[in-house]
Amino acid sequence: MSATSTERMQLIAEAILGDVGELDPDVRQAIFDRSASHAYAMPPDHSPFPEALEKLTDLVSTQVYKVDDSHIAQLRAEGFSEDAILEAILSAAVSAGASRFSIGLAALHARR
Repeated sequence: MSATSTERMQLIAEAILGDVGELDPDVRQAIFDRSASHAYAMPPDHSPFPEALEKLTDLVSTQVYKVDDSHIAQLRAEGFSEDAILEAILSAAVSAGASRFSIGLAALHARR
């Protein structure tokens, strides 16, 4: 039996939020949650991570086209490794995508 799209999205989220990684799993979860709050038009919680990560999370979640080398350079200057930065970006991007996917599915089901 093949996995549904929703199950696949869940597996991807679990892989990104798991224990293995450069960033603390709680930080990745906070990034994930903050990104989801944007999709659902809810005010984000105050995040337990540095302001530079908040800014990156917000941009990836809402205006990814505005992310540029200066954002990455700022995080590097604050001591984040490339792996940690990638994990932050993936946490925000997967959350934004999964949230929008869920919103789309709900809209489709509402029309039935």
